[in-house]
Amino acid sequence: MIRLFNNEIPINTILFGVFIVLFLFFMFTNIDVAIMLFISLVFACSLNPIVDKLEKKMPRPAATCIVLFGALSILGILLAFIFMLGAYQIAELIKEYPNYVKNLDEAIKGSALCHAMGITKLDLDGLTASMANSTENAIDYVAGLLKNMGSCFAYCLTGLIFLFFFMQDKKNIKETVLKFFPSNIKGRTEEILDSISSKMGGYVFAQAMAVLSVFVVNAVGLLILQNPYAISVAIIAAILDIVPVVGPAIAIVICLIGVYEFGSKVLITTLIVMVLAQIVENNLVRPYAFSKLMDLHPTIIFLSLILGAKYFGFIGVLFGPAMAATICVLLDELYVKNITEKEENAELTTKENN
Repeated sequence: MIRLFNNEIPINTILFGVFIVLFLFFMFTNIDVAIMLFISLVFACSLNPIVDKLEKKMPRPAATCIVLFGALSILGILLAFIFMLGAYQIAELIKEYPNYVKNLDEAIKGSALCHAMGITKLDLDGLTASMANSTENAIDYVAGLLKNMGSCFAYCLTGLIFLFFFMQDKKNIKETVLKFFPSNIKGRTEEILDSISSKMGGYVFAQAMAVLSVFVVNAVGLLILQNPYAISVAIIAAILDIVPVVGPAIAIVICLIGVYEFGSKVLITTLIVMVLAQIVENNLVRPYAFSKLMDLHPTIIFLSLILGAKYFGFIGVLFGPAMAATICVLLDELYVKNITEKEENAELTTKENN
């Protein structure tokens, strides 16, 4: 025991505090490692409930291997299936897109309406580039990964190893962390850790449900209407949907420019289907998924995306809400609930005195 300000503090608590300070310093000076650990932890939180159920029937290492292999297999098959369907469409769209922009630019500048309004110069290339600026970090990130496949493979492999041990040693990690806390707050600390884990895991499923709903509605609707770029439009809409408000708007503009040469019917039906996909997501899927699995206000999610993009780029956009969920849980458990409890105790004391 060490006495500080007339309070006795266990030596293990002090050592734990020193360890936390050193750990945070290491994380801030090694951002790539910190991001990899955080991403691994988020995915571990999403898969741990499944592992916990399987653990009742088999050893945890075996359950972890089965769940991890199953998740990777499903993800690989899903991505392969989607990109196999849309590979030709994506390649064709990328090849012809500059011509579509140029032709649309000339058509608009040559229209009677533009001449009547005195508009003779309309830089659609610049307009498209400025609208797509918010996705520049994502494109640069993907391009960087493709150029450095060796580093990418090592990074992903290391992340999977961390993911495996976060899942397999969940209980041991939690018990080790709890050992450094005084016995009178261990129960509260465990509740906080469980709440953070639940919200971070819920984010993965909520985001997956939202993105998948956008892809499915767009793909099914446009395939039924025989849109020449059905799968490409669905993929673009799903990827950019990660960025709320701005992302869907950019996707609509990009996709409409890509299909306008196929006629007004294709253009209008593409717009209708893409808007319908957003209506389904924003009014049915997203409110249910995020409120049910994360219980976060949309304003907090939007702010976390902006700050995540600013400080961590594309990864920040993907996992900003998970970071926000962690911070919100800590504020709620350590600050808001304490104030509420004090107010309730004060009211109760006042009533007893009266």
